[in-house]
Amino acid sequence: MRIGASISGFERQLLNAVAEANSAAAANALRISTGKKINSPADDPSGFLRVSKMEGRLDLVQRALTRVDVASNIASGLQTNA
Repeated sequence: MRIGASISGFERQLLNAVAEANSAAAANALRISTGKKINSPADDPSGFLRVSKMEGRLDLVQRALTRVDVASNIASGLQTNA
């Protein structure tokens, strides 16, 4: 029997399985920490594009709501002064 630094086929398969499991665990940890299923284009390219567009629309709506709130506050202030 020879002892050496080489890795047998079975050991190589085990190491590859451990690496894949670690990669999957890291991806799941990222999803859990961000609360998002799609964090990068690699997760789902078309889904990432849809999410990006929706986030852009949400930002526009939030800015419009902020402007409406400011205008409402100004209007109510003018009514109380009149």
